[in-house]
Amino acid sequence: MLILTPLGLAHEAERDLQLFGYDVPKGTLLVPNVGSLFMNPEMFPDPKTFKPERYIKDGHFEAVPDVIPFSTGRRACLGEQLARMEIFLFLTNLLHRYNIDKPEGTEMPNILEGRCGGNRVPFPHTVVISKRNAAT
Repeated sequence: MLILTPLGLAHEAERDLQLFGYDVPKGTLLVPNVGSLFMNPEMFPDPKTFKPERYIKDGHFEAVPDVIPFSTGRRACLGEQLARMEIFLFLTNLLHRYNIDKPEGTEMPNILEGRCGGNRVPFPHTVVISKRNAAT
């Protein structure tokens, strides 16, 4: 699964603690790498392969509790519902009107590669967009 914003919101340790065998003093700034969850082969076998069937059971979408692209708990994204609606409307309208393909004779770009910081940005690549027939 590709996550566009692999880093969660920064948190400050409220007390001295041990985290994965490391001593973390009170006041330390912690930035969770949520994107690493989706690359864990124990949770998602073959994580670098696009497999929508992971989320489809009996022909219907089934939420997987380990998938938290909007984070979780008290610091979950407040705009999650709006973002989900916007993404759905944008993509369904786009895919209803256009075919999107790679140029003939080229390979699909690896969407897992690119520049990563606060957001993941893919390397430049070319796509072919053509209008669909009105009957489809």
